[in-house]
Amino acid sequence: MLLSDRDEQDLDFTLKQRELMKYGECGKCGYPVEREYLVCPKCGTQLKNECKQCGRSLDPDWKICPFCCTRVRQSSRH
Repeated sequence: MLLSDRDEQDLDFTLKQRELMKYGECGKCGYPVEREYLVCPKCGTQLKNECKQCGRSLDPDWKICPFCCTRVRQSSRH
């Protein structure tokens, strides 16, 4: 019975870890943010750019969209 409980706890822990990997936190204020957020909903810090062609979220450092090959115009929102 104890082994079964331990296996269940391990599985629960693994599932929670996977769920947490979907999220991150704002580098400025530490607020939890989802991977696709463009800005932090708490402090307004820009987290990513948005491709004007395909609408995908892009890392602020990227110069070109890896999804559709469109040049990224750097935003000045902070």
